[in-house]
Amino acid sequence: MSSRNETFGRLLKIAINSIATYEGKTAPIIEEELAEQVGLAGSALQRYKSGYLPPEPRTIEVIAEASIRRGLFSREWLERFLHAARYPQTERLVEQLCPLGPARPRPPRVYENLPAPTYSQFVERKTAFAEVIEGLNKRSSAVIIVGLGGNGKTSLAREVAGFCLKAACSHGRKSKGY
Repeated sequence: MSSRNETFGRLLKIAINSIATYEGKTAPIIEEELAEQVGLAGSALQRYKSGYLPPEPRTIEVIAEASIRRGLFSREWLERFLHAARYPQTERLVEQLCPLGPARPRPPRVYENLPAPTYSQFVERKTAFAEVIEGLNKRSSAVIIVGLGGNGKTSLAREVAGFCLKAACSHGRKSKGY
């Protein structure tokens, strides 16, 4: 029996990236957290991501639990992951982590990856701000902000994006146009 499985490595990468996305962290931070939970160096997870199988079932259990609880993966994903990992008690762990019953709702994703402002105070030009918002609410998905250099085009775009994110979060859904 080989100690490598490319599918395992691919599913592990997907899990780490999903957890990072949901928690707003980077993949290396998630890798360090998972490695710490099982008492390994972060470099060990790099090896597993390339397809090498962990020798200890406990490592697979910790990764599986984190993937389900923090990455919000499905029962089907967990079954594929455990099969690829050649985990000996797949059914028991699947039932423990994903009992059959009503599906739990996924929390809404919030994308707050806006760059930090490069200004200390935003001078809002209400007309320009309203025009950009109006443009976003139309059927076209892009708005072009035109002006001379140094007039605050980037600042306006950043503030509009922040406004749209806050509006989407407060309504619990994406608003029309953004």
